[in-house]
Amino acid sequence: MRVFKSTVVFERELALFLGCHIKTAKKYYQRMRDHYQKEAHGLLSLEEVASYYQLPVEVLQTFEQ
Repeated sequence: MRVFKSTVVFERELALFLGCHIKTAKKYYQRMRDHYQKEAHGLLSLEEVASYYQLPVEVLQTFEQ
């Protein structure tokens, strides 16, 4: 089952990708939002998450749990 189903990344998907608890993933998500200067309720794109972790987008698109 693919973890990232669309071009928008949510905290739960990030938790599955990182293999951490949802609360930890929320903290990482907030750090990424701060890095990209987004609002507190802003959403991150798949490209932004890939860029933040210095990975190709294809790695995230094909990541399975």
